[in-house]
Amino acid sequence: MGREILTVAETVSNEKGVSREAIFEALEQALVAATKKKFYEGTNSEEAQLRIEIDRKTGEYRTFRQWTVVADEDHEMPACQDAISDLDPAQWSIGDVRELEVESIEFGRIAAQIAKQVIVQKIREAERALIADAYESKVGELIYGEVKKQTKDGFIIDLGDNAEAYLAREETIHKEILKPKQRINAILYSVNREGRGAQLLLSRARPEMLIALMKKEIPEISEEIIEIKAAARQPGVRAKIAVKTNDHRIDPVGACIGMRGTRIQAVQQELNGERIDVVVWSDDPAQYIASALEPADVSGIVLDEDARSADIIFATNDQLARAIGSQGQNVRLASELTGYKLDMMLEEEYRARQQDEAQQYLDMFVSRLDIDEDLAMALVE
Repeated sequence: MGREILTVAETVSNEKGVSREAIFEALEQALVAATKKKFYEGTNSEEAQLRIEIDRKTGEYRTFRQWTVVADEDHEMPACQDAISDLDPAQWSIGDVRELEVESIEFGRIAAQIAKQVIVQKIREAERALIADAYESKVGELIYGEVKKQTKDGFIIDLGDNAEAYLAREETIHKEILKPKQRINAILYSVNREGRGAQLLLSRARPEMLIALMKKEIPEISEEIIEIKAAARQPGVRAKIAVKTNDHRIDPVGACIGMRGTRIQAVQQELNGERIDVVVWSDDPAQYIASALEPADVSGIVLDEDARSADIIFATNDQLARAIGSQGQNVRLASELTGYKLDMMLEEEYRARQQDEAQQYLDMFVSRLDIDEDLAMALVE
């Protein structure tokens, strides 16, 4: 019996790459379940607290039943009373747990079946733990894999070494078509240690994907000469990324774009042709917002830093249209990039709004302070 258990532990450990200790623990759990099924079924088996201890060298095992000392004298349990009849009650305290050796089950067919179920579950848990350990430090990094198959809502990506990841359809790039055997890059954004379902979650649509590709293609970024401050995307269509140089001799935008656009084109190709605007970051919010709205020329910016909002003023309809972009794309990305709510308007609209606000204040002063209009006008100005 002991040799059989040692053989099971050794074989499964070698085949599945799981530690012998994990297999022994699984076998102990399986033997507990089988013992309850044989000896305690129909007699509140869940209340029977058992522990089985396998000798790691011989494979022999012993079974122990645990009893908790209670104060209830009317709580009759013949099995317990028989088992403890030779013990000294003076040594007991309420709440103590006493452990007594009981008959062990043979490692037969039923025990083997239960052991198989428990071992399979333990192996899955151990494999998940190994994968989580291997990838947890890679969250936020680019992962290279092969499309294994398509599911109803996404794709299974084979990462090699028995590791698979899940790329949900909403995490893919607009209009891209992924096929089995295709090799792709994606950002690892989550590692799920607990529960069922996908364990490694990938994305090609998040801003982190753009940031990781820029680091890969542009040495100055990976060397931290140029720093990425923010990114915003409409995946597969357009993106904006804000950069800052830590060496004033280097133009951050030019370095990111590269000679004849070679560097930025390599990133765009990976993102299914996504157009990328490289923006100079500034600690001056107005300057930063103006850069984020390029190629439009901004005439003026009125900031409300507390509300994180800004009125953006343009001289012509043409510049206003450029700032808004197709279907509001440019202003939406600029707002996401800067973290400001942007309200776009022409100069005449802004002047009209100022006049309306001034008139409101004028009327308020006249009515509430009971003063003439000239004095109210002076207060407003």
